[in-house]
Amino acid sequence: MGSATKAANWRQYLSKPRASIAKPDHTLPLSDIRADNRLFFPTLNSHSGRFFWLGVVIFFSFYETATLLHFIDDWQQLGVQLFRAISTTGLIVLFSVGYLSSIAPQLAQKTRPQMFWCVMITVMVAVPLADLVAAGLQWLILGTDTDVVVWLSRTFIDLLIAPAVAMLFFYHFNYQYTKNCRHQQQLEQRLIEQNEQLKARISPHFFFNMLNTMQYLIETDRTAAEALIRSISSLYRMSFDEVREVALIDEIEICQHYLNIEQYRFGEKLIVHWLMPDEDTLYDMVIPSLMLQMLLEKMINFVVEMLDDTVTIWVAIKWQNDWVDIELSCVIQPINYDTIQNHAQRYLNFSEQTRTLQRYFGDQASIGYQLDHTQILIDLHYPLNDVSILM
Repeated sequence: MGSATKAANWRQYLSKPRASIAKPDHTLPLSDIRADNRLFFPTLNSHSGRFFWLGVVIFFSFYETATLLHFIDDWQQLGVQLFRAISTTGLIVLFSVGYLSSIAPQLAQKTRPQMFWCVMITVMVAVPLADLVAAGLQWLILGTDTDVVVWLSRTFIDLLIAPAVAMLFFYHFNYQYTKNCRHQQQLEQRLIEQNEQLKARISPHFFFNMLNTMQYLIETDRTAAEALIRSISSLYRMSFDEVREVALIDEIEICQHYLNIEQYRFGEKLIVHWLMPDEDTLYDMVIPSLMLQMLLEKMINFVVEMLDDTVTIWVAIKWQNDWVDIELSCVIQPINYDTIQNHAQRYLNFSEQTRTLQRYFGDQASIGYQLDHTQILIDLHYPLNDVSILM
């Protein structure tokens, strides 16, 4: 096959759409979500919106006709009243919704009180206009006249009812808007969490170091290379699962796979000691998946990679009085304090991890770090009731 043909095939391959490892329902651009949720108002441009407003017209038309049944003497009057109610309500919806839909981009920029008054004024103007046009249609189509006094009284009653109806609809729309905003915040948080996981797994720094280590082991130690590949496979399989609560013992297993990979790179320079409760207690303890692994990775990136000396990391896990404390600490030499401090102030941030932890365990959950001339300590702290007591 010629080079030109290979190049053409390669360009064709690159032009094909790629499947994403992200969840399909999490990939909608946030700008589109905000645009849809900023003004939750069914319009006449969609089938669902048209069916919604058709239901509104039918309901209020029959409701108004039913309230006037004791004033109706025969079927002809019933038909005239029903025609008037349907035409009036339909025109009110047509005028109000049509106008509000046309100014939707401008309306979406206003505050909620400004939106409310805009909707209210639009309905108040649409009511007499719709009553007037409906009276004209009644005369043109049915050939019946509308008494001016009757028209004024009906318009006055409609004007009294319209604000209540507008407030009811606006309350419904505001409720939907608030619910959608809450859903948007949850979606943004899931996107952030997913992004944190992906960055932790496919960051160039980690990825290329892993490839270099694998290449070296394949050339020098096939058995170690196979063990490394098994650890990589297990780590990636677990890390691409959805963010959720997992048993702490399962999270520790993820950390062990991660440490196995890093151990090939750092060798004796990296030592990790675990201080843990018994295995049954670890099964009862839960934590958001990859939370501990991310903190362990930060400790390695901010300390182990920056120092030439052997670094020992202690991971202490405690569960007392319905509170979990996980401390990651390592000793540093005073001569390295300034370097680590400058790097930590610039890059060591736990805001996203803290938000994830608080979403599961409440606002009292926290993640922070302490740094002095002798050690650096990362502390994970959150409430967790005893499972055995709750059961």
